[in-house]
Amino acid sequence: MNRSLLLACLWLLAPAAWSAPTPTVRQLWQQLRQHPQADTFRVNRLNKLADYRSDEDGFSPARNDSLARQALTLAQRLHYVYGEAYAQYNVVMAGAVPTSKRQFQARLLQVLPLAERSGDKPLLVQVLQTLSLYSGEQGLAYIQRALTVARTTGQPLLVQRCYWTQAGYFKTVVGNYYLALQALQQALRVTQQAHLPDEEADALGSIGGLYIDMADYEQAIKYLLQSFTQAKALPESSRKRVLESEALYSIGECYRLTGRQGRAQAAYREALLVSRSTFLTMAAQSGLADSYERQGNAQTLPFARHVLAETYGAPHEELRRYARMRVYLTLGRYFLRQGPADSAIIYSQKGLQLAQRFLEKEPVRDALLLLAQASARRHAYAAAYAYQRRYLGLRDTLSNEQITRQATAARFTQNLAQQQSQIALLQKDKLLQVEQARRQRLLLGATLVGLVLLSSLGFGLWRYTRQQQQANTRLHQQRDQTRRALRHLRATQQQLIQREKMASLGELTAGIAHEIQNPLNFVTNFADVSAELCQELQQEAQAGHPDNVVALADDLTQNLTKISQYGQRAAGIVRGMLDHARPSNGERQPTDLNALCHEYLRLAYQGLRSKDPSFEATIQTKLAPALPRATVSESEIGRVLLNLFNNAFYALRQRQHRVTGYQPAVYVSTELREPNLVLTIRDNGIGIPAKIQPKIFQPFFTTKPPGEGTGLGLSLSYDIVTKGHGGTLSVNSHEGEGTEVVLTLPA
Repeated sequence: MNRSLLLACLWLLAPAAWSAPTPTVRQLWQQLRQHPQADTFRVNRLNKLADYRSDEDGFSPARNDSLARQALTLAQRLHYVYGEAYAQYNVVMAGAVPTSKRQFQARLLQVLPLAERSGDKPLLVQVLQTLSLYSGEQGLAYIQRALTVARTTGQPLLVQRCYWTQAGYFKTVVGNYYLALQALQQALRVTQQAHLPDEEADALGSIGGLYIDMADYEQAIKYLLQSFTQAKALPESSRKRVLESEALYSIGECYRLTGRQGRAQAAYREALLVSRSTFLTMAAQSGLADSYERQGNAQTLPFARHVLAETYGAPHEELRRYARMRVYLTLGRYFLRQGPADSAIIYSQKGLQLAQRFLEKEPVRDALLLLAQASARRHAYAAAYAYQRRYLGLRDTLSNEQITRQATAARFTQNLAQQQSQIALLQKDKLLQVEQARRQRLLLGATLVGLVLLSSLGFGLWRYTRQQQQANTRLHQQRDQTRRALRHLRATQQQLIQREKMASLGELTAGIAHEIQNPLNFVTNFADVSAELCQELQQEAQAGHPDNVVALADDLTQNLTKISQYGQRAAGIVRGMLDHARPSNGERQPTDLNALCHEYLRLAYQGLRSKDPSFEATIQTKLAPALPRATVSESEIGRVLLNLFNNAFYALRQRQHRVTGYQPAVYVSTELREPNLVLTIRDNGIGIPAKIQPKIFQPFFTTKPPGEGTGLGLSLSYDIVTKGHGGTLSVNSHEGEGTEVVLTLPA
């Protein structure tokens, strides 16, 4: 489990969860100086000071540990159970960072009986909440118990904090984002029912943050804007500033990750104006530097170096290293784009070291990609290949996690929309029932009036008829509104069903099962035969027939080789399917197509030569010198180029094995044909038969023999170019002569 995420959950357990309003740090120090007597009042003030963990209040673990130990010594001398329990808890919390998880849990279990004996329910809830995050599967029982105790206190804030901690448990310990969202929605409802506007703003911001983790940035922005609006309406206070700056920083992150850099920079700057938190200030500055770099802003290098210098003056070592990691990766991307590549490697390696320290997968992935690209630019192809392999493995893992989180977000949003639609329909039905009841009362009143006022029967009948008509008119209007609401609900349900279908498309379960069956059958069959050969080998060895033993060993070696080949075939199919179903954030930026072609052409050639050192080919390039930059996703187009170059070299290698005296050659050219950029890749390889050329962009269709291709490369490339970038990808081939691939992208 990511330790930084766990500590982030512990920050939620701040003194705000206690029953009474908490004085400021300055007031507590003043009260402590004015009251030197060794009594329970002093114990309580020492504990309150030790429980402050905000970087705005000069927090440091050493200071809090010293205060907590003073309170503990005095409470034990006074036999003050509540003070002793509270002090023991603060001692444990002051050592939260350096203590191992198991030791931390053991120390909390020692505090739990004291908290129970103290009779103070808010303290007991606080201990149970913290314990839940360090107890693995048992943590759910602790948080459920904390929720039960909190409900008996009649304090909505305690209940809300329990739901909040439950969300942290489901996210960080269990990894279930759906249950985490449900818990945060429960916390939001508690704050709304209890009319706690500051906590409502905090809950909205937490929901937005969870949607960021699930890469559903539009939903995240929706909740974060609500959080900012709610916080802005609060009276002026430090709490208001924290809520505003957190919402603005998170909004900036959403815009940065979705490529809207102008909006991202505006949000970061506004957060810096409001923030009084060292952590938020460093986070917003590092985010702003990264946004400058993604935009190609001239301020990138001086501002990033300024932020890097400031991280050395931050009061907390872990926060300083985390911010420095983000700036290192920003500088690595900057120097990769602007040069020199040596500087890109230095900063990317520093960022990689810190990312591995924090166990953050996404920064590790980004650092590996930067190092692969920078090494390739320096022609260090062995290092580039090693970094690229690590990057691809981690990218596949993160892609699987992202698909799961996005599916969870879509399912939760769908269920929430259904619930809201049902609530709206129920409200319409309730209004209709109220109208019907009112009509019945009017009818009864009219009847009574008619009976009492027989002398004015004509007037009464007229009045009754008029009221009847008005009631009928209103009833028809309500009926029409209900029908329209029902039609809208049905349309909404159809849309939700369609969204669910679209969310399920990426999995392609049937395709995986069909394509992977053949290699798995071969693996199973060869494994069975190998088991029989092992038995025969043992018998021949016992019988003393060494010649037969050697022959059987050779057969067994051949079988194991086949098992390895078909296992690699199955793994290739799975990787191909993941690539085909993987969503991309689609971020586009001006890219030098010539440099990209050169980089991936060399990478593909060196990759094939690493497998077959005897293979050599002539490479001729004609790259237009004044070619405009293409606004594309560099990683996606790079994947396309690598695929096309690999296919070209494969065709050359196949023809070289068949024809003697043959000279393999690849020709690559770029040019501007308004309004498009055109890339042409031509080889003199084996070519593609005319009858199968219409099928080459179909998923799972391949011209390669079993074990050498999955049939997904060209299909994936075609989707990226045509659907993702609005370009074209065409193939012109003559069997036995060669193939020409033409790729066009909008200029």
